[in-house]
Amino acid sequence: ENKASAFSFVKGFLPKYFSSEWSLAQFKLPECTKSLVAFGPEPHTLIVVSMEGTYYKVGFDPRGQAGGTCVQKGFTRFMKSEEE
Repeated sequence: ENKASAFSFVKGFLPKYFSSEWSLAQFKLPECTKSLVAFGPEPHTLIVVSMEGTYYKVGFDPRGQAGGTCVQKGFTRFMKSEEE
């Protein structure tokens, strides 16, 4: 049991699936950043928006190997970094 998890208190209320640490697919951002993730409008897509002003659209295969990698389908940078 992960007592450090912010959601560990809901473990008794949710189905077992939500307390699992396994994942269907993964997408790793290039740098350590805070982000928001939501399901996209097309089937099997996710939208990732980071605090650095980047937008990613990624796809996943629900029949693929569990823990597989998402495929990047789109990218946009809305804000310039300090170096640019």
